[in-house]
Amino acid sequence: MALIVIPRSRFSDEIVKLGGTGLIKCYQCGACTATCPMSEEYNMSFRKTIKYVQLGLQDEVLTDLTPWLCYYCGECSEACPRQADPGEVMMAVRRYQTIYYSWNKIARFFYSKSALVFILSIFTIFQLAMFYMFHGPMINEYPDIYSFISYDLIHYAGIVAGVFIVLSAIINISIMYNYVKRSGLPNNSLNIGKHAKEFVTALKEALLQQRFNKCSNTSKLRYIAHLSLFWGFLGLFIATSLHYIGDILSIHVDVIYPRILGILSGVLLMYGSLYFIYKRLEKKETYAKYGHFSDWLFLILLFMTGLTGFLIDIFLYTGMAFATYITYAIHLMFTFDLLITAPFTKFAHAIFRPFALYLVRLKTADITMKHESVGGWKL
Repeated sequence: MALIVIPRSRFSDEIVKLGGTGLIKCYQCGACTATCPMSEEYNMSFRKTIKYVQLGLQDEVLTDLTPWLCYYCGECSEACPRQADPGEVMMAVRRYQTIYYSWNKIARFFYSKSALVFILSIFTIFQLAMFYMFHGPMINEYPDIYSFISYDLIHYAGIVAGVFIVLSAIINISIMYNYVKRSGLPNNSLNIGKHAKEFVTALKEALLQQRFNKCSNTSKLRYIAHLSLFWGFLGLFIATSLHYIGDILSIHVDVIYPRILGILSGVLLMYGSLYFIYKRLEKKETYAKYGHFSDWLFLILLFMTGLTGFLIDIFLYTGMAFATYITYAIHLMFTFDLLITAPFTKFAHAIFRPFALYLVRLKTADITMKHESVGGWKL
């Protein structure tokens, strides 16, 4: 029987706590890298990333983009002779990187159960206090949302939240870049004009997520569900933003078009979130057998945001005034929790992954160009 000796460190223990329990089983056979359909395209190695963690090499892990290129199709975990579940180890490393890429490492609070419960409790108390202090009259004869909570209050609160989210995302991306550039990036790597080809490729992947189809054991339904989550949320964001943009620019926006877009996007969001909730409850597919609580939080917030949005429309058009007001308040609470935590939770991968794809393509193109210039051959 082989004896696997892994140096213990606070760093590796934290990866284990974040879901990378298979870390202690891995004996570096390389089956994960050999079976990964992404490894050849991006010259990535799961084995190398896992070895960094096993050796406690924190800086090397934080400069490694491999976890963001993993779609967790499960082929590596199925091929692993030790049942170390390399795909889940990659997800744990990604959670760790999300923590350290966030300003002041604030994301750490969202990957601790006790801290998360405390934060969500504070959010709930704060929002309930705001509703109590600033709500208007509840007209019982017919539902009037903006008499209950004024449009101006929602408008300005949305602007403040939006500024916080955007600034946090920019800061987090800059922290990620400062780590990754230590591993070697071409000059002017943030000059999108100079690297337009790489930027367009990364943007296309973010919008279409076609590399899901490279995974032979990933079903079309999973691909469609993942795409539905992305486009469903993006559509709802656009539908909501149309009103804000119209107000800022003093342009009249016909309410019917944002409403249609919102309904279609809500359907997509509900389908995607329900699909992944069902799969995680079913626990048959490799990627769904283990569910970190942070993943559950993300799915539940998405699902409840979509569900309460549809219930508002139902209660609104059936004239159920009190139910409309209560559901609207609950909807705002779920939406606030989802958005305000976005730069620090699983939601952040919607930004980190495209940026990682862009940086990887830059590094690959730079290495290829250097080899061509000195040896006349390509990678």
